[in-house]
Amino acid sequence: MSETISVIIPTFNRAQRLRRSIQSAMDQTRQPDEIIVVDDGSTDETAEMIAREFPKVQYIFQQNNGVSSARNRGIAAAAGAWIALLDSDDEWLPEKLFKQMKLLQLEKCRNINYLLCHTDEIWIRNGIRVNPQRKHRKFGGHIFPKCLPLCVISPSSTIIHRSIFEEVGYFDESLPACEDYDLWLRICARHPVLFLPEPLIVKYGGHADQLSRKYWGMDRFRVQALEKLLDDDHHTLSAENQTAVLDMLLKKLNILITGAKKRNNNQILKTYLVKLKYNLWREGYRIRTFMDGMEAYAAITKSPPDLILLDLNLPTMSGIELCKYLRANEATEEIPVIMLTARSEEIDKIIGFEVGADDYVTKPFSPRELLARVKVQLKRTQKTNFSEFRQEHLRVNFATHEIFVDNKAVGLTPIQFKLLKQLYDAGGKAVSRQKLLDLIWGEDYFGDPRTVDVHITRLREKIDKVGKLIITVKGVGYRWNKNT
Repeated sequence: MSETISVIIPTFNRAQRLRRSIQSAMDQTRQPDEIIVVDDGSTDETAEMIAREFPKVQYIFQQNNGVSSARNRGIAAAAGAWIALLDSDDEWLPEKLFKQMKLLQLEKCRNINYLLCHTDEIWIRNGIRVNPQRKHRKFGGHIFPKCLPLCVISPSSTIIHRSIFEEVGYFDESLPACEDYDLWLRICARHPVLFLPEPLIVKYGGHADQLSRKYWGMDRFRVQALEKLLDDDHHTLSAENQTAVLDMLLKKLNILITGAKKRNNNQILKTYLVKLKYNLWREGYRIRTFMDGMEAYAAITKSPPDLILLDLNLPTMSGIELCKYLRANEATEEIPVIMLTARSEEIDKIIGFEVGADDYVTKPFSPRELLARVKVQLKRTQKTNFSEFRQEHLRVNFATHEIFVDNKAVGLTPIQFKLLKQLYDAGGKAVSRQKLLDLIWGEDYFGDPRTVDVHITRLREKIDKVGKLIITVKGVGYRWNKNT
């Protein structure tokens, strides 16, 4: 099975184009071990055409669930060690599989085991060959940063070892488009890819049923993929890659906001909240978001934050009313409040300040302006904490975020630093995994509490190799040992 190849072709009402794709797979000089066509609910003559012209092809029919579902169905049914994807409107040149497998074997002889190989491509648009733009240029190696702006790997050009799907998951069936962009991000965050700089596929475009023509604002789906990448506890992005993801996310959100304004889209508020969340998260703040005034009040009084960004236009309870209630509650009366609104009239600002707002920002505003105002309010109200402690071989300065082990500087990720501080601040008391998740990842995080164990292990490797400082409390979580 080690070199067997399964070809997966998803299709939907493309009988004529599908014929060309299947034939190109059958004409390979390195024959695939099986060809699987997954019909995603076609109502044309797809089934009859395959039975009549390609009886050796494995045909799977399913109700219409989208291209991701069809690909996943095919991958699950495949017997090969390698999965070669081919879209039903694309075509392979005869030596594609042979040249890819030969290159993979050559790299293996050099003790480099690539798990994904892709090739260059020829573009045909409305029957005319066109040159891809510079932004569509293909690369090999560690290409994660290059995958962030748009999809730079064509599914039909790939041959993928099936172990990748077991590691990072299959195509995301909740994405109606950009599902390939999402998968390449997950793969390239972990693995380098092999690139064969020779056009070995033909991509045909310009027809009406292309996904890129079916949906407006494709960046909507890319934003979902980027958010998922940041939130997914199965991924460990380097600090450099995490910053790159955040930068690209904010760039795409700005594009979406501009488009939503032109369309008078009622999702603008939600988009602004997402944008603010990631801007502030990048600065090290933990964020909770609410779309409802009553819900926000209940959550804030239960677990008061350090600062509140309050939009005036909220359902069930306006921002003005919510601010009044917060100022009347002993537990929340001192929390700084920055009001956000699209209204710039002086009377609105006066009312906001009269009910207790500390600052007022008119939309649209720049992220930098808001961050500056947040920092001013936090600095004004923040209590003075001790800045440094020493224990055993460890010295930590919480003000400068400097950590020294045996007088040598050690770098911690933001999450590792927050774990260290939360455990130390607990004064030797046990802190549960769930509590650490709530404090560091946020109460709206729905990941596995065992995520904490992974980060604790890495924190110990950096500052506590002898196991004296961070103590595991069975069935609960962890505590800081202040008695060493």
